[in-house]
Formats: sequence, C-alpha cells, structure tokens
Amino acid sequence: AGNWMIYRIGHAPTMANPHPLPDDIIGKSLEVDKMSAVQNQFHWKTILDPLKENLGDALGHSFKHLLIDSYEADFQNWTPGFREEFKRRKGYDPIPWVLTYEKNKEGKSYILNSAEQTERFMFDFADVINQLFFENGWNVGKKMINEAKLDLQFEPYWGPFSIFQGAALADIPMGEFWTDKNGMIDFVPAAGRTAGKKIIGAEAFTGAPKLSQYTEDPAYLKPTATWAYSAGINRLILHTWVHQPFDDQFQPGMSMGWWGTHFGRHQTWAEPGQAFFQYLARTQVLLQYGEQPANYLCLEKPDAASSDIISISDFLNQEIKVVNGKILLASGRSYPFILLPKSEKILPEVLSKLNKLVSQGASIVGNKPSKSYSLKNYPECDKDIVKLADKLWANSPQTKTKNGLVFTDLNDALKYFNVKPDMIVETADSVNLIKGIHRTGDNGDVFFVANLNNQPQWVTVSFNSTGRQPEIWNAEKGTMMNAPIWNEANGRTHVQLKLNDQQSMFVVFRKPAIPVKHLVSLSATDKKLIDVVSNSSGSFITSDNAISTIANYSNGEKKSINTVPSASAAISGSWSVDFKPKLEAPFTLQFPALSDFSNHDDPRVKYFAGTATYKNLFFISSFQPNQQYLLDMGTVNDIVSVKINSQDLGVCWYPPYQLDITSALKSGNNSIEIAVTTNWANRLIGDEQEPADFEWGADRGEYGRAMKSFPDWFVQNKPRPSQGRKTFLLWYYYRNDSKLKPAGLAGPVTIRTRGLKRI
Repeated sequence: AGNWMIYRIGHAPTMANPHPLPDDIIGKSLEVDKMSAVQNQFHWKTILDPLKENLGDALGHSFKHLLIDSYEADFQNWTPGFREEFKRRKGYDPIPWVLTYEKNKEGKSYILNSAEQTERFMFDFADVINQLFFENGWNVGKKMINEAKLDLQFEPYWGPFSIFQGAALADIPMGEFWTDKNGMIDFVPAAGRTAGKKIIGAEAFTGAPKLSQYTEDPAYLKPTATWAYSAGINRLILHTWVHQPFDDQFQPGMSMGWWGTHFGRHQTWAEPGQAFFQYLARTQVLLQYGEQPANYLCLEKPDAASSDIISISDFLNQEIKVVNGKILLASGRSYPFILLPKSEKILPEVLSKLNKLVSQGASIVGNKPSKSYSLKNYPECDKDIVKLADKLWANSPQTKTKNGLVFTDLNDALKYFNVKPDMIVETADSVNLIKGIHRTGDNGDVFFVANLNNQPQWVTVSFNSTGRQPEIWNAEKGTMMNAPIWNEANGRTHVQLKLNDQQSMFVVFRKPAIPVKHLVSLSATDKKLIDVVSNSSGSFITSDNAISTIANYSNGEKKSINTVPSASAAISGSWSVDFKPKLEAPFTLQFPALSDFSNHDDPRVKYFAGTATYKNLFFISSFQPNQQYLLDMGTVNDIVSVKINSQDLGVCWYPPYQLDITSALKSGNNSIEIAVTTNWANRLIGDEQEPADFEWGADRGEYGRAMKSFPDWFVQNKPRPSQGRKTFLLWYYYRNDSKLKPAGLAGPVTIRTRGLKRI
C-alpha cells in the first residue's frame, strides 16, 4: 500500500570525446573506459604501436615521454563487472545503494537505511572507482609506456581518483599553473616526493584568452614562475611552444587556438628573451639539486609544505619498514612519524597496519579514532577500531608503546623529535609573502628564497645550518657572492637580504664559514650599502668602517669601502631611433623627446612590433671609477638590452629597468644604445584597420575569433590581396576598435651615481 518510486537502473557510455582533436574526427572518437583493463590495453596499443613503427630507435631516445594531461573526460562511475568487483572488495552488494545517487526536487540525495550508512557507501563507491582507475587504467598505461622505453608524465587531477596516488605513479609528476596563478600545484610536489621523484614538473604559463593576447612578456610571466618554484615545482613544460611550419613571412603563425602563452621563434622578444630563459634554467638546475627534505609524512590529507603525503592505497599496498625508529618507505624516504587526518574515522586495515608499525618502533600523531569510513563489515568494523584504538591511545595525549610513540598533538611530536624548520622568516614587511624551498645533497644545502610581494622587502631569514658560509646566488645574473650580512645564533644561521618585488635569491651553504663579527641590525646607511651590493653584478667587499660592520669577503681578505654622495642626471636631447619591424622594412626617425609609440602619428610607429634601438650621447666631465654608475631607464615596454660605448651590458627584462654601467664608462663623451623590443599587440590591432583577406570562423566575442580555414592565396602561394595586413595567425584577439597598448621607451633615462668603492 502507499506511493512507490520505481527506478530503472542501467549503465551507458558517457559519450565523452577526447579533446583537442582534428576536426575530421571530432565526435567520431570516444574516451576509453578508464576502469577496464582490456579497453586500456587496446587504447595504449593504438597509441604506442604507430610510434614504434614510425620512430624506431628514436623511441626512448630523442622521443622520451608521453604526457597524460589533466583529466577532462567527464565523470565515470560504472564499468561492466563493477558490481562483482565491488562485492569482492567491500563484501556487500552496491545494489540498491546506487539509488543514493538520485537527487530529489530539493537536490538532496536519497538516504538508504540512515544518513551515516549512506555516507559510508559513498566512501566505498568512490574508493572502488579509484582502485579500478589505477589497477585497470593508469597502471596499465604506465606499464606499457615504460615497456616502450618511454617515461610517463602525468597531471593527476580533476578526475575521480587520488591525486596523491597519481603523483606517486608518474615517472615525472606534473601540476599546472596559468599566468594568473590559477591551476593545480600544491599536492603534486608533496606526493611526488614521497615516491622518491626528484623532478616535479608543471604545465607552465597556460594562458586564458583575456590575459594572453600576444601581450605576455618575461616581466609579466616572472611572478607566476616565482610562485610556482616556491610551491615545489622544478621543471617547467611551457604552454605553449607551437611548431611553426610556414615561411617566416607568416608571423606570428600557428597557435593552440586561443589558449596559452605565445612562446616560440616568431615571438617578438625571442632573442632578448634568452635572458629570461637563462633565469629559468639556472633556477631549475638548483631546484633539481639533491632532494627536498620533509619533516614528517602525512597520511592522505596534506598538512604543510614541509611535509610529504602518501595515499591510503600506497600506504596499504607498499612495504614500509621501521629502521632506528624512523619510518622508511619503498622510495627510500624516511620520516620520524606519520601524521593522521584530523578525523574520528579510519579504515580498519589502515589502523591495523599502523599498529604493526608502532609495534616495530614507529611513531604516529593523530586523534583517537572510533569508527570506520566504510560500510564494509559494518557494524563490527567500528568495534574492531575502538578495541585497537583503546590499546594504542591508552595514555593520551602521549602513549609509550613497546617501541613507538602515539601522539595526539603535532607540536608535542615536533618537540619530542626536535624537528626544526629548515627556514624561518624572522622579519619582513610581509612575512606571509616570503616563501622558501630547501634542497639538500652531498655537496651542501640550497635554499630558494622568494619575495611574492609587488614591493621590495628587507628580510631576515634563519636557516637550520651552522658552521658554513652563506652565499647569495643570483639566478637572474648568474652571480655568486658571500652573504653581506649574516650571523649565527641559537643554532641557526641568520641572513639578511634585500629582495626586489617578485625577486628570488638562492642562499647556498657549501663551504666552512670564516669566523668574523657580523651585523644583525641594519641602519639606514647599511641598507643603502647592501642595496648596492644586491643590485650589482660586480664584487663589492666591505668591512669595519665608521658607519658599521658589514661582513663580505673575497678569498678571506677584508677590504674597505668609501662612501660618497649620490647624484643623478637625465640624458636629454634628441634620440635617433632605428626601427626594425618584424614584418616590414627597417626605417629611422628622430625623436625630440621620449614618448609612447602608441601616441605617435606615424602608423609605422603607432602599430610597431619589433625592436627599436635608441641612440644618443652623454658627457661625463670626470669619471670616478670608485663610484657605481646606474642607468635607470624609467618606463619601458617590454624588454630592453643596452650598450655603452659599444660594450654590451646585457638585458633588463622586468622592472625596475636599471643596469650597472660603471665598467663601460669613460670621461668625456659616451655613446648609448637602448634596444627596446615591443610585443605583437599593436601590430595586430593595426592589421584590423585593413580588410580581411580570409574568411572568419568561430567568433568568441571578447575572447577573439578564428580564421575559418587557410585562404586560397596562402595555399597556392600567391601575393596577399590585403597588402595593408602584415601579420598572419589563426586566432585573432583584436578588432579595429581595440585599444592600443603602451609601447617603446617612455623614460626618463637617468644616470645615477652611488657611493660605494668597487674592488
């Protein structure tokens, strides 16, 4: 009697397509069933066999890896045989529990028996899906990829499976980050480290169409790179560097639709941008040195950047040993204790293994559990947990077992095991915006210290190291020097640093310290002196003087400084500017004063994309080699290289646009050349003032629009009908009313002197 709800239960393909795909197979190819071993073997065979056939010996050599991108195939929750697999793993039938997936009109799930039992089923259901994804899916692919002598790079997130388990599985675990710092990074490095992976990659600088419109340059990209490095990433896989198969007259050329930062040989700043790539390369070399230590191991739930993470599946399935009281994983990583999730719940099999490890001398930290997450063997499972937990947590908050310890408070465990932070930010204007990473190896210790603030910061950082000389390594300039200000106290080495906005430095400990007196507190004058040191590529050596004591040594020898007044003068007069457009004939103009290109009347300048070299002369009545001379270029768009008296002084690729020019100066007349490279944006906007000589395709409004197909004149290699159009690309971000971007050298260009004697 009464009202009944009748369900028809079945399963069907989700009809999800792989993407991106060539147009001719869109809708004709379906995503593989990730929970079927047979389907995945077929899937990977169709990928690997053609590679083996066509690449031969190159497979595994010049062609070294396959990449599984972030999971974007929609949700999957069933596969043929799932019901039997569920029964085998959980001991009960998932039917009729699958009814709990039904939502009522209020959007609430159907409750079977009780809310708690329904929640337990939901855990079991997700757990079986995760197990099948790995056992029949990712593990199958990994094995076949490795057998083909290839490595697997894997972005293991946004799917119905464990990020931690996926990061541990990959040969090179990967996160991803976008130019606006969105993405997925945090958990991948910690889980990858647990599995002994020393290289943690990331899909880097993925750009959304609102932010990456051929306007991105190294200055824009640097803060995001600094943020990613400080989160534990140490290899960037650039998104995107597209092959350019066309003749060089067709620029910017190919792109990945509207997505990505536009790297490649057709980028306007490809040549001066080498300075940016050198910075990335130097940074990654140091961040790949040795390994990143961890203070303890977290089970499943992440706790802190200084800890590693292991998935429940890996914890249960791998052999874990206890050696001298430390927990030793199969990867060789060891820890003083395991931190459990903050929960009253735990799986019986997890608690049983923890009990075994504690009996062997391991230590754990966590709340005393009282129930299981699972419906497996319910309600007896809860009774088993309470019985074993009462034994382990008998004398809470700290229980001494036969060998190991059980803590309820993390701080108690850290204190007991004398776990000290590798790095502490003692003082800073914005402490939470100073981040660091520690790498350790046979030859010493390397600390990456990054300022994520948009303002310069004076910081004092202490390191868990004594008896060794702190050195400052600058990856932007490729320079190394002893730390100007440092001291040892309370078993730590304290180092004072001046970090410009979004700047990073390495503090390296690799050689015995020179015993000297060091300052901890800085006066305003001290800061000026260190400001000179931190912004210089030269060697400045200081010691006792009437102002203060500043320690900085070269080959153990003390030197002294002389302070002199600072002065500045702008370079005035007319500038000769040689324009070298990317796609037009070079030309030269005289600029009576520095100004933004976008405000110029000449359309060749207004819509310029390429490198413009500014030339001028300035006079120094009496050059003083004991002073430091800085060239301050003011406002620059986008990247600049400088020559003084024909001497190449390098590239400035992010603000403040300043260079030490002391080594190139002389008394009397001095020549200056400032080569400024602009981005593509204004040239692309200029082209939109001309008629299109191709057919428009998809229009995404503010995100831009596509070229529908290659026009006949392009395919047949005929002259271009619209001669006013200079560029050729597949995705167009701009229209004829788009606002022009700032471009060129706006200045003012000033020479400043600083009072520090150069050694």
